[in-house]
Amino acid sequence: MLNMGAKINGRHKIQFKNTFTINSDDQTVRRSGDFMDNEYYIKGTALWFSSNQLLSNQLSSEHLISKRNIKLQLGVGRNQIARTIPDLRRSYYTRNYDAPTENFNPNVTTFPNPFFMGRFFSNTQEEIYNSNADVSIPYKLGKSGQTLKVGFYYQKKERQYEARVLAYVRAKSAGFDQSILTKPEEELFAVENIRSNGFILSDASQPQDQYEAQSALQAAYIMSDNLIAEKFRAVYGVRVEKFDQSIVTGVLKPGDLEIAKENTNFLPSVNLTYLMNKKTNIRLCASQTLSRPEFRELSPASFYDYNLSATFTGNPDLKQTTIANIDLRYEYFMGKGEMISGSVFYKNFSNPIETTVPFGLTTTQKVFSYVNVPHANSYGLELEFRKSLSMLSSNENSIWNQLVVFGNLAYIQSNVEVITKSTSGEEMKYNRPMQGQSPYILNGGAAFTHPKSNISATLVFNRIGERIFAVGNGEIPELYEAPRNVLDFSLSKKFFKKIEVKLNLSDILSNPQVFYYNIDEKYKIVRDENAYQKSKDYSVIRTRLGTNIGLSVSYQF
Repeated sequence: MLNMGAKINGRHKIQFKNTFTINSDDQTVRRSGDFMDNEYYIKGTALWFSSNQLLSNQLSSEHLISKRNIKLQLGVGRNQIARTIPDLRRSYYTRNYDAPTENFNPNVTTFPNPFFMGRFFSNTQEEIYNSNADVSIPYKLGKSGQTLKVGFYYQKKERQYEARVLAYVRAKSAGFDQSILTKPEEELFAVENIRSNGFILSDASQPQDQYEAQSALQAAYIMSDNLIAEKFRAVYGVRVEKFDQSIVTGVLKPGDLEIAKENTNFLPSVNLTYLMNKKTNIRLCASQTLSRPEFRELSPASFYDYNLSATFTGNPDLKQTTIANIDLRYEYFMGKGEMISGSVFYKNFSNPIETTVPFGLTTTQKVFSYVNVPHANSYGLELEFRKSLSMLSSNENSIWNQLVVFGNLAYIQSNVEVITKSTSGEEMKYNRPMQGQSPYILNGGAAFTHPKSNISATLVFNRIGERIFAVGNGEIPELYEAPRNVLDFSLSKKFFKKIEVKLNLSDILSNPQVFYYNIDEKYKIVRDENAYQKSKDYSVIRTRLGTNIGLSVSYQF
């Protein structure tokens, strides 16, 4: 990290911020279980290393112009992102139900299937350029100070993605060396076993495994911040966005896919605040917002997720989502960072994007993709608080003065009306929650700070209600993710005012992550009760992620 700044005459400021980060994941995943569709047991391994690099350069400036103190803010920036998976290796072993005493056999066939025994390489390069200009003009309306703001924003993205998929297959030879299949996993694909009567490393890459994409966003806005009669504040305006997006799959020869989309949107917003007193506000907000499909959601390029045992592929026909939002919020500030608030909200979605699961209980390969549904809506309420426990003791040195509790609870109802047809042509209508939307979200915790000893500690609890991971199609059930309790703890201590040691424990409870179907014992879909019931629901994937422990030491110059 290298940040530099300069102030000129107290009215001009320039900042140059630069960061470079590398985040790497190294996973060894071992899977085992029952493949009921094919009536065999499975076990497998994936060795999965990925590296993510981000280089960010941002140049910005602030200027006060004329005696009216008109503020001008300018900025340009560049972000460079690189993601690499240099060699993901997968293995897949099976054993039939009717042969419980036999060894597991490697699943290597005479045709390429990299999802069983194979290797995967990918490289993603992305560059993002942006610039902005914002002007704030103060003025008076009556005796109250007001502000008018106008601005412009431009962003351009360029991405290149390429992947290579290799699969191990048996050589099509009558003299195939069966003894290779008895070798242990770490020796199975040694170089000496790649031969005319052994294994062949076959290239299973497809044209859609590489694409080039770019997008350009041009936006301008105008807004006004007005204080009316000392009790009312109104912030309102409109933002206009023009967005172009294109993707070219393969090397652009006849048969390759080229996607081009262009949209222009007007996004109004208004925020009305009634200042009841110095501690209490009532806010009414309404706005129009957008959610655009990402490159990976549009591109037909496929990626196999070993942990989910499923393939993800994009949908070139996706449309952007428009969202109408309205919420009413009550806020009460008790002082010293203490507050309590409550709100009710409503959202209406047009063309929301959802993850689909176009496979049934009797198929052997899972494929996740993305679709637009015509309409959806959600509504609910949210409660939030932050409170010191100093009222429990009159002693200023008491531990209660250093302890703060906080929490957040959201209750959400969402609805999508589904109209589809069965395989026999019969029309089917039913309602379900939105994909990815939980019926409740619970956060809570406590923070302790002791200035004299320079010790700080935080304990945080989180729970999210059952939510649809991928939707079905009427005859195929929705795939749900079950709730799980997450508990995190951090402890830090400063030494000599310069050195800080910090301990982080995340996911202490290590509850399993469970994906399940709501079906009965006859595989009939159940939609009137979505909550996870371990004894009844069909568990598809069950993974224990484990507890993460981190220790860091920092020195402040």
